[in-house]
Amino acid sequence: CSSSMADKDEISPLIANGASDISESAENSESSSTYRGANIFLLITLSVSNFFAALSFSVLSPFFPGAAEAKGISLTLTGIIIGEFELMIFLSSPFVVHIAAHVGNRFVYICGLFICGTCSVLFGVLEYCPNGSTFAIMCLLTRGIGAFGGGIFLVSSFAILAHSFPDKVSTVTGIVEMALGLGYMVGPALGGAFYDLGGFRLPFFTVGGLVLLTAVAAYLITPALPAESGGHNRSASFLKFFSIPIALAILISYAATGAMYGMLDATMEPYLTAAFHFSSTIIGLIFLTPSLVYTLSAVLWGRLTDSMGWGIGVLIFGLIGCTIGVFFINPASFVLPIKPTLFTLLPALVLVGLGSSAVMIPVYGLCLDAAYANGMDENIATINLVSGVTNSAYSLGVFIGPTLGGRLYDTIGFDKLLFAYSGLFVVCAVLLGIARVYSRYKNVKLAESPKASADVPCPASTVDSPAAIEHSLFPRSRRSSISCLASHYSYQYTVQIIESPRANRFGGFGAAASSA
Repeated sequence: CSSSMADKDEISPLIANGASDISESAENSESSSTYRGANIFLLITLSVSNFFAALSFSVLSPFFPGAAEAKGISLTLTGIIIGEFELMIFLSSPFVVHIAAHVGNRFVYICGLFICGTCSVLFGVLEYCPNGSTFAIMCLLTRGIGAFGGGIFLVSSFAILAHSFPDKVSTVTGIVEMALGLGYMVGPALGGAFYDLGGFRLPFFTVGGLVLLTAVAAYLITPALPAESGGHNRSASFLKFFSIPIALAILISYAATGAMYGMLDATMEPYLTAAFHFSSTIIGLIFLTPSLVYTLSAVLWGRLTDSMGWGIGVLIFGLIGCTIGVFFINPASFVLPIKPTLFTLLPALVLVGLGSSAVMIPVYGLCLDAAYANGMDENIATINLVSGVTNSAYSLGVFIGPTLGGRLYDTIGFDKLLFAYSGLFVVCAVLLGIARVYSRYKNVKLAESPKASADVPCPASTVDSPAAIEHSLFPRSRRSSISCLASHYSYQYTVQIIESPRANRFGGFGAAASSA
């Protein structure tokens, strides 16, 4: 009997501990569900705000050149007013790295929306400006300040995405890029319709008002980010990032894609008018083709990059698609002497949309992976730096594309211009392949060094529980948390970290893990 009582005394604490563990597990599961729900809600908010911001960026394109001409502004100056938007984003994006380090990404994100919306409304008032230089100067100032707001908004919104979804960066980037693409597609159509209904003011008042409402909603809805103590007050090194070969190759490919879009925007309309005698409506529908394909395929490329680890493969496929698509828009006669038709043009534009989407969607996640794999800190400073640099690279391409494209169109002809861009994409693919091989070789050499095989303790605080997620800037994946859980219950042991979940997309970056 006494033996039975002793057994009960020993079992009771175990039962109590088991019940406590079950209760704690249930609470953690509930907290985890709440965390995931909040992140999904954040993703929806960011997608909606990016959609309305894209409307404000693109709403003026169908009617502003004619309105500016009526105000006595030359076509060249009109092009500068429209093109300065991307130039200002290129110049302002890197500064977000330093601004966000002091005030936080949420504040920068909301301020960027307010600036975009306010400048859009003010642009509608410029109808009352005197004709000539006064109107031109005010347009340049208003659009320039709005572009600054757009730049800081875009950089901070993608930084918030990477902060909130560290293991699904390309997937959520694809979703938000889809929203941006829809905004850029719908914007010109809405702008033309509103201009016909209410004149110059209505498009800017309507879209600007929607952006301001979105900014208020973002202020009320967007949750405060966890404390960014892991690098919030420190700046990441631009020089260190630009010394990473594969990051440079990715950025060059990204800028080349932006330049292609800018070139096509400036040259497709005169080519289609001269070669096919299409009406403005048909030309608008043709312009819609690559944008629609880009938007529909964006999420697919994001999923393939994150789930399958095919980031570099997806990007190279995109470069090949752009090479073929751009060439067949109007094949160079000295290479392939065929007459361009609508049946060659439309498939070529589909390839352009598919290829450009495959190039652009993995860029942000791949650059983050490259930075982390080459020793940069996994903190908010690195996220801001990568977001700023990638946005600057694309905006620089979009600014250079129409500037050089228009001139080369007149001097060498459209077919030779497209052939040159096809060659540029081939060069980008070769550079990317060389950089990938170099990165693989470099990481194999690191794996063979004594330092690479040293044991690294895994602290108990990194357990992938909801509580840890709340207080950790970069929650680890399930694979990493298994090792940390072992450390949590075996205090006297340390666990060797042999693999980073972010390393797989490059093939070579995970070489240290496979050799270990």
